[in-house]
Amino acid sequence: MTSQIENHLGVDLTAVLDAVAKRESKVNQSELANTKDRLLAETISVIERGGETSVKIRDIGEACGVTSPIIYKAFGSRDGLIVAAQAERFRRAIASIASPFAITIQAATTVDELKAIMELLLAATHHPSRAQFRRLQFEVLGASIHRPALQAAIDRDLQVLINEGASAIRSAQDRGLVRNDANATEVMWWLYGQVQGRLLIEQSTATLNEQHWNSTSTRAVFAVLFDEP
Repeated sequence: MTSQIENHLGVDLTAVLDAVAKRESKVNQSELANTKDRLLAETISVIERGGETSVKIRDIGEACGVTSPIIYKAFGSRDGLIVAAQAERFRRAIASIASPFAITIQAATTVDELKAIMELLLAATHHPSRAQFRRLQFEVLGASIHRPALQAAIDRDLQVLINEGASAIRSAQDRGLVRNDANATEVMWWLYGQVQGRLLIEQSTATLNEQHWNSTSTRAVFAVLFDEP
């Protein structure tokens, strides 16, 4: 089925689904050329190894070959450095979601094609390999509770994701592929929260059938987009 859709749409769905499932967030080394990027990369590495309490300005500076005053000048304070690093972690985690979602939806020409694509995309987002990335986003969201600057950075990145996905849904509405009474922006906010909420069952000790959860999730999305019972 996947190969048939790929051939018809001219889209490499295998690569798209792999990117969504893994949420690849590799950073090109050329992007770390300037000092600020290197400081962020090192701080992210420290946070992911030992949490925020492990972030020490002197250690970060030594690892990047800069003095502490340079770090304070770039980020204002230790907390400013942590906020910037957490915001970057979140940005990387969601960076590969919107474009594959938008590209594949915009490529569909019939309702059946779009439904098949949505099933594949949802299967990729439900994959167990995504749990670590859901956990990362919850972790950063938790760290933002008493940090307005981090909340604002997360919101900016999420709005980019939501707006790109909403634009793809509106395009599908214009082509008669999605129900017109669905508010595309609201649907995208709901869909993001609904998929991320899977972390609750992934971390629960309760006896749950994850495949049943996946099926319920897919039916809910189809009801919103296609008015299916």
